[in-house]
Amino acid sequence: MSNTVIAPCDFRHRIFVMNGYSVSPQLLYICMGVKIFSSNSKHTMKKISWALCFVCVFISVLYSQPASKGIHPYSLSGVIIDSVSQEPIVGVTVMIVPGENKKNTIGTISGKKGEFLLENIKTTNPSVHFSAIGYKTKIIDTIQGGKSSAINLGTIRMQQGAVQMNAVEIKAARPMIEFLPDKQVINMEQVPGASGNVTDALRNTGAVDVDPQSNKISIRGRSGVNIMLDGKPLPNAEELLTQMPASMIDQVEITTNPSAKDDPEGDAGIINFITKKGYSDNYSGSFTVYANNKNMKYAAAFINYRKSKMNLYGSLNGGLGKFASGLNYTKTFYQSSAYHTLRSDGDQLREGFMLNGKVGLDYDLDDMNSLSVTANYFHMKGTGHNNGSNIVFDSTGTARYSYQLNNGGALDNNTYSGTATYKKKFDKKGNELSADVYYSRLTYDAPNDLSTQYSYTARPILQHAKSFTGNKTLIAKLDWADPTWSLGKIDAGYNYTFRDRSTDYNYSDYIDSLDLWQRDSAYSNYFKYRENIHAVYSNFGNKILGIDYRLGIRLEKILSTGTVVTTNQNFALNYTSVFPSLLLSYNLSERLQLTFNLARRIRRPQMEYINPFKRINGPNDLSIGNPALQPTYTNLYELAINPIVKVYYTKSTGRPVSITALMDDTISVTSMVNNASTKTFGVELMLPIINDSKFPISLPSWFSMGNISYTYSRIQESSDYLTESYDINRTAWNLNANLVLKPYDDINAIFSYRYTPRISDARTVTNKKSILTFTLSKEFFDKKLRVAIIASDILKANMSRTETFSPNYYMDNRWTNFNSQNIAIAFTYKFNDFKAQQERQIDDGRDRTEGGIF
Repeated sequence: MSNTVIAPCDFRHRIFVMNGYSVSPQLLYICMGVKIFSSNSKHTMKKISWALCFVCVFISVLYSQPASKGIHPYSLSGVIIDSVSQEPIVGVTVMIVPGENKKNTIGTISGKKGEFLLENIKTTNPSVHFSAIGYKTKIIDTIQGGKSSAINLGTIRMQQGAVQMNAVEIKAARPMIEFLPDKQVINMEQVPGASGNVTDALRNTGAVDVDPQSNKISIRGRSGVNIMLDGKPLPNAEELLTQMPASMIDQVEITTNPSAKDDPEGDAGIINFITKKGYSDNYSGSFTVYANNKNMKYAAAFINYRKSKMNLYGSLNGGLGKFASGLNYTKTFYQSSAYHTLRSDGDQLREGFMLNGKVGLDYDLDDMNSLSVTANYFHMKGTGHNNGSNIVFDSTGTARYSYQLNNGGALDNNTYSGTATYKKKFDKKGNELSADVYYSRLTYDAPNDLSTQYSYTARPILQHAKSFTGNKTLIAKLDWADPTWSLGKIDAGYNYTFRDRSTDYNYSDYIDSLDLWQRDSAYSNYFKYRENIHAVYSNFGNKILGIDYRLGIRLEKILSTGTVVTTNQNFALNYTSVFPSLLLSYNLSERLQLTFNLARRIRRPQMEYINPFKRINGPNDLSIGNPALQPTYTNLYELAINPIVKVYYTKSTGRPVSITALMDDTISVTSMVNNASTKTFGVELMLPIINDSKFPISLPSWFSMGNISYTYSRIQESSDYLTESYDINRTAWNLNANLVLKPYDDINAIFSYRYTPRISDARTVTNKKSILTFTLSKEFFDKKLRVAIIASDILKANMSRTETFSPNYYMDNRWTNFNSQNIAIAFTYKFNDFKAQQERQIDDGRDRTEGGIF
């Protein structure tokens, strides 16, 4: 290897220098370990191991300090504490402002112990600015750089007082994604396309997958994601996020292996969207409006007022939407002679509006006691249709009959929810007791009209369905934490969840001879479901030999009952589950962290899949619930060098899958059964590029930030049920690239690209996708107003095609989104430095209903 020098000392302490950069020997050990591990593996593992070796060496070069080349830049360090309590202050912004050019600033944030370190400083007489919320800005302008390679300012004491937000301009932006030992944090304002809706912004991060047809969010190919908004359930989550402004969100937390404290629901993990809420004295807020050329409009407003011990806040957002799409599919049933093949060509249209409002109050009773309450109202209403022309062929290829399907429906969704939180602090820092109560009530009214005109009938067959769903949820939590416990850090708690859900489904046929509607008792039913979950948990953590560890255990008892009132059919499902977890973390350097974690997760059956009654989806299409569905358990293992490399393995047993069969040789019936097992091995590679003082490569001033990620996964899945069986191996990968350029002051040009190749296995084939989005934004009035123009789906990747192969049938489903390619404009105005604050996480996010408008 050229330009490589090995220092003549013991191998354990050797320093490698590559192209002028010092290389960490620990990372070279990792590379050698990966190579040895792969020496006897298969060809695929060899390719992965070589990729890991390359990345490890690249990381070591990229994130190491530059070797001396004549210029001797210096570092600046110190510790920041509160002048009264003498406690370290976390999150202080430390800025170096060069005397010769006050716009060319560099900065950092103080750590857990108040420590800070600024490196590669090349100016001789800078001033140092220290600023934090709730403290007076401190400025030191007596720094004499260039006389020493390292300057230690010692202890910096900051006084509490008024907030000075405009002391300096922070040029270095927060990274788009921050990697913590137990989760990823997406800073929404740094996401390309964050001026549009939440779904588009989330898709542009590359951290998750968003299905273009259903907007369903998945992580690593798994759709069992527990979606929350401020830690509370989000009804119709995937649909709602498509019209929620991204400016409403401050951060998105993605937790793939949650601790024992978090609800284990969802085999893919938890996604928590944290909305904005100001926390500085006086009033602050923001306002956003958005519109595109494909009939999508929404607006959002936020207001916050804080005075002394009280913080009052509220938000209101809503929108109008109209979504058009085309649906073409072919179904072939090999065992049927009369109903052998169905070909359908149709269109879908959904339109309506959404309104969401929230008010909240935080109040400090005294220094040790605080109370928070929130109230939220969500409303969605609209109409839609699903029309299609259909032809049925027999096994000889002869057209037997055709029919025109006109399916029109409406919905009215209302959700009321409220929370109350009490927190008690003790003398020891971090020692606290908190109690939460959450209550929600959801109503979902969805009438539907079905008109079917067969070629062999003179008049169409008219049918009407009306479903009404009611859901009440009560959650109570009690949590205790003592991070200063004598043997380590410990927290424990109890969680009780109660759900009472009912669905009234009425189905009527129009009797032409009597000119009246008649209730069809074969398909009408009233279903009630109740669920009680008792859970206790405990986490214990400490540090040994430089390794932080956290052990967790959670015990759950689930008691559930279901009743089909129409037929007086009852069933019960009771089970006990244990969920262990482990997290290990070791800092390789200031920017690199080695972590390992494992956890056990559960995916409880969706309530729509339990109701043991037939439901009509079309004239030849029925679905039926399975009350015997069991929960699915998943074991997850993850090894990572954050934020660059992550290797994971998951194993699920008893996973529910959809089984389709023919009834009476003419009717397709679909149900869910626990008959699949899945193993997934995956690798994620990511290269974040941030134009700040700590990045080892000098970047031009017009380059703001970039992010490149590559995800590879190999899935083994098997299933065996009656005549339906399969055993498949699926390999998938995708590439994400985000680039933010700053050609002029306060102007950002943002490119986001995602490529997914054609994926094929023995059971399914999906088409490739290339999605490109471009955003141009400019800030006005001291960065208070942002105007953005967004061009979505420039390459027009608006068609999704999935082919499914089975021993009994074949399906070819093609769906085209006519709204995907659009141009939008967005305005966001912030006043009085509106910022964000996280709310407590309470619910597990299972209060959802199928369908929706947006």
